[in-house]
Amino acid sequence: MKKLLFTSILSVLLLSAAAQSAREYQRRAEEMFTRVWTLYRVPEHGLFSEYYPQQHKDSLTYMQDGNVQSKAVSYLWPLSGIVSATNILMRFPGNKYRPYLDSVMAGMRQYRDTTRAPAGYQAYPAKFERVDRYYDDNGLVAIDYAEAYENTGDPIYLKDAKEVFTFIMSGWTDTLGGGVTWLEGHGDQKPACSNGMATLAALKIYKAGRDPYYLQQGIRFYDWMYTHLRDSAGLYVNDIKTATGKINPVYYTYNTGSMLEAAMMLYAFTGDKNTISMLRRRQHLPINISVARRKVCAVHSVICHGLPQYCSAGM
Repeated sequence: MKKLLFTSILSVLLLSAAAQSAREYQRRAEEMFTRVWTLYRVPEHGLFSEYYPQQHKDSLTYMQDGNVQSKAVSYLWPLSGIVSATNILMRFPGNKYRPYLDSVMAGMRQYRDTTRAPAGYQAYPAKFERVDRYYDDNGLVAIDYAEAYENTGDPIYLKDAKEVFTFIMSGWTDTLGGGVTWLEGHGDQKPACSNGMATLAALKIYKAGRDPYYLQQGIRFYDWMYTHLRDSAGLYVNDIKTATGKINPVYYTYNTGSMLEAAMMLYAFTGDKNTISMLRRRQHLPINISVARRKVCAVHSVICHGLPQYCSAGM
């Protein structure tokens, strides 16, 4: 009886501590979001600056052309971070962040380029100039739209996500067995950032609308990543060179992280017998599902530690 009482009290204390910790992290998140919105916002464009304070003297090193000067507003990649943060804040009770979400989504549409087919999102707002369109940027945009749809139920966001994914698929080539490059018109490498984000984009669109085409493409990207960019430790290298097939053994957390999230999503989808049956009936699943499951489990030991039944020998 004493043991039961102690256990009950401990459980209450742990739950209370967890709730307090969650509230504290929410407070910090909201405070940081407010600071970013206040300090980085460029009201005349409805967008954000690359830096604070913005002096337009800073060089950006994450572009194909090397050092690029910061401009009046940020490039698309940093903006996506703000959109992602807003989508997460939308999950808190109440509807406090809906105006912010509508604002950042309208801002993101300023990067949409329709002068090239298919329509896609370029690295800088189309009203200023015509610049490159990166497949990893577009993966992030598709994810943002899919999550905005999940948060609001507004069908325009799901439609937008599908449009962006059409652009991503326009970059798929058979070189090295599939995958997309870093950006449109440059075929020197096929990186984890582009293909990992495409994997997640496809799976999130599938989750939103249950169209089996997107699950098929998610598995297709996942399988390519697993086959070509995963090393013996279960981590994902930065890229593979298309001319030589040589991998670039540089590691970024978000590349392996995207595959961890994709693995969890695939487990949820392929563990649903109804989903598997539907895909087989419609012939939208061209690979062996048991092989796909084993690959999901092998991405990282964390997956199998949390889901030992999924990694049983009988699968």
